[in-house]
Amino acid sequence: NRCPSIQHVHTHTPPGTPETLEERETAMGLIDNILSKEGKALWQREDRTIQKSDIQGSAELCRVVETIMQVMDFDRDLGDRWASEALRWATNATDLHLASRSHQVYRTLHPKVTCESSLDILDSLGKCIADPTSKKLGF
Repeated sequence: NRCPSIQHVHTHTPPGTPETLEERETAMGLIDNILSKEGKALWQREDRTIQKSDIQGSAELCRVVETIMQVMDFDRDLGDRWASEALRWATNATDLHLASRSHQVYRTLHPKVTCESSLDILDSLGKCIADPTSKKLGF
């Protein structure tokens, strides 16, 4: 089993991890949810399009990202680092689904808007618009 047992997590909480009962319950709920889906996708693979912009997997992904950020609130730089990596994946992925999910993670994290991130997003958008056959317009 790749994941630690729930009992182990309950009895061996490393320093800097959630300390209040509510934080631990949130963390354990997240772990239980992930463990329950071991070997299966966490959510259905759906591709967002202009016609189908509201997909169930999007809301599920947002909830997971928000829960991870809540549980990991002791790591003050996590959101910025994760947003930077999500934007890098979103603007460089050759797979539409991966790029779309990365954009969703980026938006969910509500990062600070910088000149560099704005240029990356505009450059990516320009590439999508320049290719009229691109399915990426569903972003």
